Amino acid sequence: MFSPERAARAQELMRSMLILEGRPEPKVVAGLDVAYSRRRGTEIGVAVAVALEWGSWRIMACKVAVGPVCVPYIPGLLAFREMQVAAPALSALLGEVGEVDLVVVDGHGVAHPRGFGIASHVGVAFGLASIGVAKRKLVGVEVERGGRRYLIHGGAIVGVIVERGGRRLYVSPGHMVGVEEAGELVAEMLDDTLPEPTRRADAESKRAKRLVAPAGGLKVLNCPQRLAP
Repeated sequence: MFSPERAARAQELMRSMLILEGRPEPKVVAGLDVAYSRRRGTEIGVAVAVALEWGSWRIMACKVAVGPVCVPYIPGLLAFREMQVAAPALSALLGEVGEVDLVVVDGHGVAHPRGFGIASHVGVAFGLASIGVAKRKLVGVEVERGGRRYLIHGGAIVGVIVERGGRRLYVSPGHMVGVEEAGELVAEMLDDTLPEPTRRADAESKRAKRLVAPAGGLKVLNCPQRLAP
């Protein structure tokens, strides 16, 4: 049975492993997105991990993991729920492309109540540089400094606000990236509204939600592709 207390302690332990500095120079960047649907009374998680060539944004590989999720939604502990499908999808992607220099996650990094959101969880678990890009603010007070808007939480800068196409994105480092560098990298990846890696992953996860009908437990496959009912 899932224990929120143990999960919170695990977050605090893993937070001590974070490296919040540096700027990767990615050649291969991955986007990671998780969506949900309900089938016959069972909640199904659908995670897409897509690898892109930096700059050209050519898709190199795309994996989808789909299966029942048993961890309930608990604010601040969403990463444990999403990792049930996100981790297998990213593992399969790494198995195909060999190496990823940066993972961009649809969610928060250190801009989180315990300073350890899904992007940080992914970064520490896989030993990869990671950035969280969220559409909604989870914590923090917004301040403007030097023409840029930041998120302040617990007396520290935990994120940068990037605006494009009338949309505000809350960018925070996950692991092995600094705050300023995370904002710069996301700005370089933006199309009209979203960073290219998470835009592609989001589009594929929506498609996979419609096409994939899991039978039994977790399945990982190339996306999009229909599973037998």
